Amino acid sequence: MKAGTWIYKDAEYDSAGRKISESVPYLSSETSPLVSTIKYDSLNRVIEISQADGGIGKTEYDGFKTSSTHPTRHVSHEFKNGWTR
Repeated sequence: MKAGTWIYKDAEYDSAGRKISESVPYLSSETSPLVSTIKYDSLNRVIEISQADGGIGKTEYDGFKTSSTHPTRHVSHEFKNGWTR
């Protein structure tokens, strides 16, 4: 990278102020940066992140149980009561 080269990182937000996409850092000379996208449910919780490298992470909510699937297909479950414990 030569001196004086700018590095950018873009983000896009929807009308509710939620981030819906974000680029990976890229040089000013690049024309099409890689972008990750974010999807939300009706309660404004993240339900899917499509990563710039093609990986997809998903989260499902079911009462006090939250299940997350990592792009490597690892699944984790979290249980919380009404006091977020």
